[in-house]
Amino acid sequence: MKKVLLISIFLVVMVLSSGCLFYEKEPVTEDNTKYIIGYVSLINHLHSEGFEIETLGISRQPFFSIRSMNLTIDGELVYVFDYSNISAARKDMALVSPDAQSINNTRMRWTGTPHFYNSEEVIVLYVGDNPKIMTALESGMGAQFAPQLENK
Repeated sequence: MKKVLLISIFLVVMVLSSGCLFYEKEPVTEDNTKYIIGYVSLINHLHSEGFEIETLGISRQPFFSIRSMNLTIDGELVYVFDYSNISAARKDMALVSPDAQSINNTRMRWTGTPHFYNSEEVIVLYVGDNPKIMTALESGMGAQFAPQLENK
């Protein structure tokens, strides 16, 4: 009986730990360019840029298939969606209109300017206009994918 109980506990621990939201993936480098691969590497990148980060918890956003991990960067709210694979992230990215004014054909009512970034399995949504935050997100994740900016 004790053996069955121990095996059951072991299996439960294994299942729970394999689904952990805050696991870190290996960073990817290409031509000396940094890419954000997971929530932890995003936090590390932002800390290295000198930002004060506060984690706020997890919430459900109605427009994407997974929950967001919410944090503040120097007091400004940012939503981080850390997917289990690139395909799932790309599927949700495709829901965002090029001007970021609708998601899955639903008109959005933003409280500021939305900025969507993607790197591998992570989508970040920042609603605001702080150029320092946008530059830091772009340096770690690449140019925002929505709204699409005109080439100047």
